Amino acid sequence: MLWAQFPSVKIVRQAKGKYSPDVDERCFTYCSQTVRGRAEQSEPRCRTFCLRRVFAHEVQRAIAVHDGKPPPAHAKIPLPPEGQNIPSLTHILIGESPEGQEGRAQQDEVRYWEEGYYVWLSKNKWAAHEKLDLMTFDLERQAVWAKYKQDKTEAWQKKQVRNGNAQAEQVAKGDAQAVGGRSSARRPFPDLAGQSILLPMPPPFPPLWEQIDQLLAPSHKLFALTQSTLQSGDQLKLAHRMWEKALTDQPFVLARNVCTRMWDKWKKGPPDDTA
Repeated sequence: MLWAQFPSVKIVRQAKGKYSPDVDERCFTYCSQTVRGRAEQSEPRCRTFCLRRVFAHEVQRAIAVHDGKPPPAHAKIPLPPEGQNIPSLTHILIGESPEGQEGRAQQDEVRYWEEGYYVWLSKNKWAAHEKLDLMTFDLERQAVWAKYKQDKTEAWQKKQVRNGNAQAEQVAKGDAQAVGGRSSARRPFPDLAGQSILLPMPPPFPPLWEQIDQLLAPSHKLFALTQSTLQSGDQLKLAHRMWEKALTDQPFVLARNVCTRMWDKWKKGPPDDTA
């Protein structure tokens, strides 16, 4: 066509939502090895840092249509295990969650993904490998994978308990073959969450004024008590009683008795350790 030969201006609009070309996560991994570690075939020392941006369309879904516009509803997608605990500054510096050991206690309140930025830190190279694989999944598929790992691990733990009880019963019955013990099945998945941290940015630390109020709480009580005693006249009564006592010989007698006892203790010397 003749019209197609004329120069034209093309306006390209980037896709929004799940088809947007915007970058939502970047990861940086640093590993180091020593000469001795290489000779002893030790694991390298690795650190991984990831910055993740969660968009609104990832944590919202439309459940109904009202006036032609679907109202957004929060999609309650739970955070992975390393994001369920808010670590202290010490745990952030060392790169471990506050409850990194096996069998961590379940939190009463489950934390979910929210719109915003998240920081993921880890010192385990296998956790970094898994993180790279999970970068191909959306939040829902990541939650499904975490649930699958949790179910498999819980089933493995229950099986270990049953095998231990059965072995104890056989030992009690005098079964010589059970004394050597059974070869326990290998853990289905390593405990990678214990060496990783997931934090929202900024972290949900207590407000500054709340910490100041807690620090000054004893002072508030002291000022309130002082004000109440002044208004009731107790402070004035105490001052009158102290003045009356000062005009008597009781302060002098008390000071004399204290000095006499101190002098007696000084003359006796330190107590005998061999007694």
